[in-house]
Amino acid sequence: MTTKLRVHFDGRVLVPGEPADLPNGESVEIRVGSSMRDNGGEPGTPSAVLAAGLSEPHVSNEDVAELERAIANSKLPPVSGVDFDGGPR
Repeated sequence: MTTKLRVHFDGRVLVPGEPADLPNGESVEIRVGSSMRDNGGEPGTPSAVLAAGLSEPHVSNEDVAELERAIANSKLPPVSGVDFDGGPR
């Protein structure tokens, strides 16, 4: 089960911003990060780029398959007759 909660730190504990529908006593795993504008800062800043790189991917399996098809379709056959040490033959 995945539940996204927005919390704030009161100096001692993390406090949910709204009621959480979680069973009492159940252990949960959390990842702590600042939510400065939800993206790590102003667009284009190093912190925003880092936040984007560390965030969960937001692409569908269909998007990945389409990208892989495009890559496969754009591959060129090997060129024969090239001498990398001395140039074209």
